[in-house]
Amino acid sequence: MNPVVNAALLNTDYCHKHYMLSMVDLFRCTKIPVSISVVSSSNVCISRNLAVRGAQEQKAEFLFFVDNDISCPPFTLDRLYRKAVDLNLDIIGCVYPMISPPHEILIKTEKEKLEEIDEVNAIANGLCLIRMSVFDKLKEPYFIYEPSPDVTGHINVSTEDYQFCYKMKKAGMSVWVDTKLSMLVGHWSGKLGLRWAGQSPSVCEALWQPIGYDLADPSKWI
Repeated sequence: MNPVVNAALLNTDYCHKHYMLSMVDLFRCTKIPVSISVVSSSNVCISRNLAVRGAQEQKAEFLFFVDNDISCPPFTLDRLYRKAVDLNLDIIGCVYPMISPPHEILIKTEKEKLEEIDEVNAIANGLCLIRMSVFDKLKEPYFIYEPSPDVTGHINVSTEDYQFCYKMKKAGMSVWVDTKLSMLVGHWSGKLGLRWAGQSPSVCEALWQPIGYDLADPSKWI
């Protein structure tokens, strides 16, 4: 049986401990048929393109990206999958702050306030679920650094994940963010972690340990 989701765990031969612990919990708790691919490269574009190829070979329905400096709740995959299926979304993911100052939240939107599940221009791809049919509508390489127009038509050189989202939008697809789940996601470097505080698209707060998750009622999340 083909996996419903192929989880691509991206790393550069380094994985933060909170990432590893959260992945153990996530794969232990998920109820979705999932295969796991570990993709290592110093070039994130190469890693993401290899992950797409692997998911295509496994005939998965979705590709789940998790970068090696992210922590998330154990119900993350199940929640993103349920939202993607119920709402027929091309991509849905979580956002988080950059580790380096000024700690920009890794999202592109003109909206001052976001709904729990909302359409935006672009998101970071470090924690996201992508429907595999998306790649049938795009040309290879899917992830690359190059000058390209954003949704406003301005030419810029942005990260490979923003450019991927812009390509999706240009091809008539939509990009979605789960703001509620994002507030439980950590972005880590050494002993410091940051998370989006949720008050606005530009507010973050520091973490010194992973935040606790209320699992008493999973129906609140999944």
